[in-house]
Amino acid sequence: MVLRQLAAMMLAPGAADQLGVQSGLATRTLRGNPVTRDLADDGLCLAKWAASLRPDSEGSTLTLVQATLGVLVSMSGRASSDVDDEVSRRAMVVESEALRVRDVLRTWNGESGSPLAAAARARSIQGDFTGALRLLRPAPDGLASTEEARHPEVVRLGAYLARVTGDDDLALSLALKNPDRVEGQLMRAAVLSNRPQMASEAKEALFKALELSDGHHSDFQALMALSRRFGSLDETERSALTERVQKFALVDPDLADVMRARIALAQGDPTSALRLVRGLERNELVLDAHADALVASGRAEEAARLVFDEGIARGDVPLATEGLQIAIDNGLWESARDMSLTLLGHHAGRSVRLKALRSLQLVARATNQWRDVVARTEQIMEELVETGLPVPESDHWHLVEAHYFLEKYSKALAVVAAASAISFQERNKALLFLSVLRRAMDEQRTADPHRSGDVTADLGEPRVYALFMRAAAEWAEDEKISALAMSTVLMAPGSSLSEVQIADFREYAEAYFAVHGDKASIRQISVEDDDLGPLIDFLRRDESRQEALEELTGEVRSGLYPLAVLTAAAGRTCTESLIRRDLGFVLAADGNDRLGESAARMGLGGRVVIDTTALVVAPWGGTPLRKLAAHFESVLVPAPLRQDVVDARSSLAMRSTATLGWDATSKRPVFSETPVEQAGAYADAVDQVWADVADMQVVPVPDATRRDAWLSAVTVAQEFGMPVWADDVALRRFARAVDVPAFGTLDLISVVGDEADVDAAIAAFRENRVVDLPIQEPWSMLAGRADWDASSAPALAISRPSAWADLPAAFREFQTLIRLRPDDLDPEQTVGWAYAAANGLALATVPSARPQVVAALLTWVIIHADPFFSVAARDPESVVVDDLPEEAGKVAGLVLAAAEAVGNRHFPGADALETMVDVLCRGLLEAIGPGATSRVIASLVARLDESIRDRVFAAYLQSAGR
Repeated sequence: MVLRQLAAMMLAPGAADQLGVQSGLATRTLRGNPVTRDLADDGLCLAKWAASLRPDSEGSTLTLVQATLGVLVSMSGRASSDVDDEVSRRAMVVESEALRVRDVLRTWNGESGSPLAAAARARSIQGDFTGALRLLRPAPDGLASTEEARHPEVVRLGAYLARVTGDDDLALSLALKNPDRVEGQLMRAAVLSNRPQMASEAKEALFKALELSDGHHSDFQALMALSRRFGSLDETERSALTERVQKFALVDPDLADVMRARIALAQGDPTSALRLVRGLERNELVLDAHADALVASGRAEEAARLVFDEGIARGDVPLATEGLQIAIDNGLWESARDMSLTLLGHHAGRSVRLKALRSLQLVARATNQWRDVVARTEQIMEELVETGLPVPESDHWHLVEAHYFLEKYSKALAVVAAASAISFQERNKALLFLSVLRRAMDEQRTADPHRSGDVTADLGEPRVYALFMRAAAEWAEDEKISALAMSTVLMAPGSSLSEVQIADFREYAEAYFAVHGDKASIRQISVEDDDLGPLIDFLRRDESRQEALEELTGEVRSGLYPLAVLTAAAGRTCTESLIRRDLGFVLAADGNDRLGESAARMGLGGRVVIDTTALVVAPWGGTPLRKLAAHFESVLVPAPLRQDVVDARSSLAMRSTATLGWDATSKRPVFSETPVEQAGAYADAVDQVWADVADMQVVPVPDATRRDAWLSAVTVAQEFGMPVWADDVALRRFARAVDVPAFGTLDLISVVGDEADVDAAIAAFRENRVVDLPIQEPWSMLAGRADWDASSAPALAISRPSAWADLPAAFREFQTLIRLRPDDLDPEQTVGWAYAAANGLALATVPSARPQVVAALLTWVIIHADPFFSVAARDPESVVVDDLPEEAGKVAGLVLAAAEAVGNRHFPGADALETMVDVLCRGLLEAIGPGATSRVIASLVARLDESIRDRVFAAYLQSAGR
């Protein structure tokens, strides 16, 4: 009896204090629970001794059970999911013994609440909190008798288990019944703390517990809880708490310092907190405060290592997992990976192994290591199946997500189809499934028809059909998901669908148009009896919008606005527009090399924010994006811009080769076609962009709207004080206007590379239609390398005003280009180069001087490139004979048409043709005289096309009359 009483004393909360054992030492040597400050290990020794002396005594058995439970509690970890195999097995034995004692006591009509509480505690240690609570509740909700349910130990444990299982109302009810009023108030505070609106009531409960307390242990729990929330206390409450902590220091100065550290942390003073805890014995409470202080000081890595290394040194795996959790909570992915692998190597039990695998899974997802996500998720599933536990739905979705990003769409679909329970209650799940299904359908269109193994991406297949209809129906009110479901049906082969399924899809489509109406992104147009009127009316309806977009396009071309502004207005993705070169060129280079290179140099080795334009354009310089990004510690991508890539990938993956639109100028529908090979190249290009962005850290931008999402890179860079990496001239200009350093890819290459690297990048960018780059080679040499193709990148380069910044030098380059052209070059190609040069010259000239300057350039081309004028220069009389070269006059006619096109574009108020003829006539008058000029012009006009002949002759007469 005496041994049992001594063991019970050891198990009592605060036993270490009551028996004069230093609390730090008691915890340090793992002699009990560091929070309740008991001496369970010592109590277990006494209980075993008592049981050996009285092996048939139920009292001795119960004491041994309770002592064993005390030890198991200290071994079972700090989180409910950390149940070690050995602890679990021992807890099962304890539960069985406790229930046996309970049955014996009930047979004798004895008090059986204590053994029942012990059995429930043992079951909770095994992880079954719901089952443990059921043991303690009276019928009909549980298995306890009415008398047992009133037992103090049952009431106290029931309140705790109710809180753990989320039944707060039951926890509060049981807390009020707790005979230990202090413990009841502490439980009330714990429950109320989970309700933000009940924070003041939780605080009152803690002060009430402190008021009722008459012991060191009760003081400790209330004081520690209040110290953590010191910042929410008023001045009177702070004074009262500070006074109680000072009194507590007389009994236990170390724990008082931990409380003072907590108060310092609550006041935002981690330096003082560190000074208080740094020299204390490393019990769990001290470690917890020390780690929190380090995290608050910006030293999360040190905090995680402190706790993890201490846990490993002690052999305390649950403590080590707390260090791992600190690393995860603070995004220390490499450290978290190392710690998880260390725990796996310790063979600490299945629960720890699962914890480590879960951590590795989380790290892999956070760092976009999708192959590792697949491997870790499959390991977790195997562990769960081996233990007879169900696989959570979330693991199936993690596997689907990983296969999706690895572009294994059929495998992803197979995972969804094979899962025993899949729900679409979360929006992202429905989006992911529908995206997987769409991509799997595309994948199987081009796949080997004899391939087998994965689920067939066929809407007619019953399991796929059922999943599709569930996902679509669940989010029928969501236009984006409904539109994705609609497009999936429209892209599905119809031959495999049953009549019932077709009827279901038709009904879904009708409901879609009825619910979303004019807001639907898919429009319903009825075309009957080959009458295209409704289609033309639909296309014409957006004519005013199209005109506004064309005006905005001109402003984007001139560099006034970023490309993303235009794509947002047009409802397209910036990524897709860049890949397709919708503008015909990309404005990625400017003359602010000094500012750009300074910003790039500032970002080296640090963090930068990348814009969509750089994601797409940067690799065009010949260096992979990952290699360029390696010059920075990390490259952040705003979430809206990453989504832009995702949306572009969905669009270009369809490999569409035809587009129907409306031409506001000609007032008619226009049909454009993309070669199949080009559509495939677009799809491959966006896949590469996705591969690059998938490894980058994503930064959420919660306030970004569809209208201003294009600002995301500048917004994030401004918020975090980082440079922005953008290959859009207008966006960089905007960033600098709000004091955000900005650089382009060419700036970066100039900083990290040598002159040869820069030259190679310029050449590569030019071939990819990046404009306003410095032209460092003779124009004729660039044209030769482009096979004198007037639609090539060099021709595009000279059509830009930057090429004409030095007008005399540029005109000499152009003259040399025309003179060195191949003899067999088609007149169309020759005039194509002239047209490109005229556009660049017009843009580089003030508007008032454009007609004369452009006319001078094009007149020079006529005189030096048309065989007609070669003959006229030698002998003006010969131009009237019939033996002129066949091509004579053709260049002149094409140039005159080009002059009108340039005029309509750059100086519509002037008559470009009249100015052109006037400049030509003046040149001829000075060179060959009035009579010869008349014969030459008359002969030239006879060779021109009828559509322009009369206008040229009229312009000549007007010029001659001046």
